[in-house]
Amino acid sequence: MILVIDTHSGVPIYRQLMDQITRQILAGQICPGDQLPTVRELAVRLKINPMTTQLALGATANPNNANQPAFADMKGWGRWERVLTKAEKTALMNKEYWPFNTTTSLRDAKAYFKLDEASGATLFTDATGRGNTLSLLTGGVTRVTTGPLGAGDNALNFNGSTWIGTTAPGLDLQYRRITHTVAGWVRLTAFGTVQQGYWCQFTDNFNSGLNVAADFSAANRFVCDFDGGNNAELNTGVIIIDNIFGAPSLNTWYLLIAELDVPNNHASLSINNGSPNMFLNRLQPTRNPGKINYSSTFYLNQVFSFSGQLTGWDYTTNPIAGNSNASMNNTADVSISTSKTIYGWFKLNNISTVQTLAGISDGTNTNTNWLIQFNGANTLSFILGVGATAVSLGATVADNNWHLVVAWYDSVANKSYLCLDNGSVTSSGVIGAAPNASTALFMVGADSSGGVTNKSGNNQLQGSLNAWGFWPGTPLTSDLSDLWNNGKGLTR
Repeated sequence: MILVIDTHSGVPIYRQLMDQITRQILAGQICPGDQLPTVRELAVRLKINPMTTQLALGATANPNNANQPAFADMKGWGRWERVLTKAEKTALMNKEYWPFNTTTSLRDAKAYFKLDEASGATLFTDATGRGNTLSLLTGGVTRVTTGPLGAGDNALNFNGSTWIGTTAPGLDLQYRRITHTVAGWVRLTAFGTVQQGYWCQFTDNFNSGLNVAADFSAANRFVCDFDGGNNAELNTGVIIIDNIFGAPSLNTWYLLIAELDVPNNHASLSINNGSPNMFLNRLQPTRNPGKINYSSTFYLNQVFSFSGQLTGWDYTTNPIAGNSNASMNNTADVSISTSKTIYGWFKLNNISTVQTLAGISDGTNTNTNWLIQFNGANTLSFILGVGATAVSLGATVADNNWHLVVAWYDSVANKSYLCLDNGSVTSSGVIGAAPNASTALFMVGADSSGGVTNKSGNNQLQGSLNAWGFWPGTPLTSDLSDLWNNGKGLTR
């Protein structure tokens, strides 16, 4: 099998691999039963890094986040690539551990750590026999404590300086956007000031998987987030903060069950097998009929505040809160430095609040590259950050219908332009310099004015976007007419 990677093509590596393998299958070059190379074999051969995020138990996976270790005891943590049944959750709540002699259906776990090793242990066995061994990741000493069953039931104590994990998780432990469940027991021995991590895959803001933790920034609550972010694709994170069970107590065992149900588009967190805190549309934005084909609908994050412990997700059919946006590191493809055109269809559900459709901005002029934003007072603006000033063009939007926006920067004329619904073109005066280079994220459905790396987003969009794109250069009058296509949108 011949695979060639072009790191300068702008096409994500995973997409290049998938396309080439598909073509070779269709051409008969790869036949049924042929052994494909493993992820690591491909990484070595093609000199690329596999998209894996290290796993840690007892802390976040980022050694720089020393303020997030656990002061807790842990016992019986496992991962299944399916949603557990009610009976299986009851069995876990009844303190049934591996090998699950009563509830044998739980034996299909992809990994299960009993965490009953002796004090001083440096290796922690995967009871499934699948070889997912964890190691001591710090210089501390592990200690045994009493587990949920009492005397004779060993558990692992984390004292704030000791955590375990793997820096190179295999497929069984890698976070992927597939249905899966992570469950285990935890007993807090001390509260913290920020967070404690229990099962965590977090390296940085863009390399993060499932994180099960406790948060102490306002009121003590168990939390989890399903992120899956990486630099190759848009991040669609979901943070769930317990709003049902309430604050945990010290020295009490709790069973945490975090589930991601992809077919039903649900994410949930339950404590002691109680009613789950559920986010019913975890993959924001949601897919809906659009102007041309399908669109992505975004919802206003009007009450979400991680530090304030607010959430509106619990059993709601109208997900008005959460990480309702998509983001990635800004690149030359989505930022403006020379002539470039940005276009797309949008429909606002609410025309009385400030909302960002897309852009690269942290809310300051000096760190704004470009922004398309509705001001809550019938005006859609195309904003360029130029030095310490913002160059803004506006067009009137006063209804909830679909509209086409086309905005561009002409580096030859050194001007910006805005056209709404193939109407008259508004232009700026001559701009003193090219738009600012920005360290902010490229965000769709929000902006990062809450902080450069804040994926929660501010000024979130209440509405839908459809068929957005970029092209280098500036449009002709005929291009604007083609995109408009008599109000039907370009379908070719």
